[in-house]
Amino acid sequence: MSPCRLFVTAFCLYSSHASAALSPKRLPTQPALTGSLFVCKKPEAMPFTPRLEPRWTPADPTHTIMDAERLRSQAPARAAIDKPLYYIRALADRARAEENRWKIRAIQECLLGHLDALARARSLEGSVSATDFFYTNWVIGQISVALLKTELPPPYQNDPKLRNVKSWIRRLCEQSKRFLARRLAQGRLQNHLAWGAFALGSAGVVLSDESYVSTARLFTQKLLGAVDANGLVQAETRRGAKALHYHIFLAEAVAGTLLITDSTVTRGEQASFNRLAAAISDGLSNRKTSRIRRLAGVPQSLSQNLGGLHIIGQAIRCNVRLKRSLARLARDYDKKLLFLGGDLEFLLNRTTTGPCQFRY
Repeated sequence: MSPCRLFVTAFCLYSSHASAALSPKRLPTQPALTGSLFVCKKPEAMPFTPRLEPRWTPADPTHTIMDAERLRSQAPARAAIDKPLYYIRALADRARAEENRWKIRAIQECLLGHLDALARARSLEGSVSATDFFYTNWVIGQISVALLKTELPPPYQNDPKLRNVKSWIRRLCEQSKRFLARRLAQGRLQNHLAWGAFALGSAGVVLSDESYVSTARLFTQKLLGAVDANGLVQAETRRGAKALHYHIFLAEAVAGTLLITDSTVTRGEQASFNRLAAAISDGLSNRKTSRIRRLAGVPQSLSQNLGGLHIIGQAIRCNVRLKRSLARLARDYDKKLLFLGGDLEFLLNRTTTGPCQFRY
């Protein structure tokens, strides 16, 4: 071998060993991430007092027609809540979809850090207006679902951050429960009570607090008791062109509460929910002649996102034909709904129980 070739061979061998010596060792306890690395954004707090107001036109008795100036002026206050909330919700959905256990752990740490930032800032604890409380209830529900989706392992249960987050959720629930009790005493049987029940029910599961679950079930029973023989809720039939939309909105929350609390539903409650679901099915299938259309007196305007129909269908029991009807109506829509916490597969894996006589 020539001196030149000998030198090149020796240099290559040295480079190979040097490179190996300089490379960090992969220990079993280190995260061996593949693909793109997970990067956690800097946590953002929500305001202590939301300072939210209605956005509908003051002269509108249906409370459904949006006022352009109110929409503009309220946008920053709502964005201050939505931005951190949407990120937390996305983290929870990503954690459920991820297969790499190290990425899951990183996402769990990130989500907990973001929630701890909200808790330390006492976000939303200064709610004053009714709209503040409505929004806070949606936040409680979505954050509770995010925690349930993320499935923090046992070691986290003693984590100071998680204890802080749970204390914050409890404080929000206490003020929400008082607000909702006042609404119920005033006879406000409408979608806001349904979403408040979902907030308390999901938080009760997170906190292992049966009192919140029981309160959620009580509110839900009152709402189902308000469903008339035609499957309609009087307060939501006054919504004009949005009557069908708000019946769907209410039913989504009721179904979510029944499913997330693993409720045992009485025959009467199931019959009421099925009537509500049947009225919605009728409204979607017979846009010109449905009962909701006739009572509202105007054509119905719907949201483009009807993913909540999947949840409504999941909560139907004792009526196979109706369940199939909702499934057909839901199949063209993604199984996602912002107010129920994003990807709905988490709730679609749950069922209710209770006595019934099946109708085919």
